Amino acid sequence: MRETGSGFRIELSLGVCATIEREVVAAIWEFESPEVETGGYLYAFWPPADHRVGIVHATGPGPTSQHGSGRVRLSDPSQVEAEFEQHLVQARAGRVGDWHSHPWRDPIPSPADMRRWGRSSEEAGVLPYAGVIVMPGEDVGWMAPEYVGWVIREDEDGLLVCEPGKIDER
Repeated sequence: MRETGSGFRIELSLGVCATIEREVVAAIWEFESPEVETGGYLYAFWPPADHRVGIVHATGPGPTSQHGSGRVRLSDPSQVEAEFEQHLVQARAGRVGDWHSHPWRDPIPSPADMRRWGRSSEEAGVLPYAGVIVMPGEDVGWMAPEYVGWVIREDEDGLLVCEPGKIDER
């Protein structure tokens, strides 16, 4: 993990943010606990460029997901994509990242998060791969969550690195 980033931008549409926020609240209610993590996949109409990706669709965790305090395991992407609306299928939206919640204000990905992002990047055949952590806002909690961006990319030696990315909410 690198502490400084290359300036990679993860652009989240307002609809993407709304979906993520709905999923977080739904998980809190379903599991009757604000400490349970949830997450989902991120999709774009175009592959990531060297310095940016425009996210147009976010999903929830899927039907076979597993949730716990400090962890979430997402359903296989094919299960989630089987429920896509026709316009996403026709536009060939591609998986370019994933998101998950941190119930506590901790923006740093765990070693497990970084390993999962590396595997997901390989499975999706996408580099750079966007990782988004959503956490309660400083003063108002989940009423105004904060988004923290991370990117998995190859360094100059061909090794995968995880570095900070910049979130743009549009």
